[in-house]
Amino acid sequence: MYCCLLKALKTSVSEGETCESAVQHQTEEVLKHTGREGQQELRRLMKTIRDNWTEAVDELSEVVASLDARLQRWTELDRCCVELSAWLTETEVQLKNIDMKSTVADKQAVVTQLCVRFLLYFVCAMFIVTR
Repeated sequence: MYCCLLKALKTSVSEGETCESAVQHQTEEVLKHTGREGQQELRRLMKTIRDNWTEAVDELSEVVASLDARLQRWTELDRCCVELSAWLTETEVQLKNIDMKSTVADKQAVVTQLCVRFLLYFVCAMFIVTR
């Protein structure tokens, strides 16, 4: 959905540039048949239009870039959540099927292994969220 919106914004900018260019061309044609004072006024108005258009395009470009970056981060976060969910499911199965260990050291090794895996996923998720 958001990708379509970003594409539409980019298309609108392109169409707007075409329109601005056509207005510029038509103004040049009108200038040929306009008095000196009118020419100055038309040039001033065209400069204002061009400056406003440039400013709008620059702001829109920043917004599109920002939205692109956020969409990419969201996609990464979503992927990380899917991986975390799969890991949780796998860990739950492993915990249910765990071999009963006879010594505390063996039990602690299993718990440590599970904790390390959890921390790796957690660090990955935090890295994505804080970028």
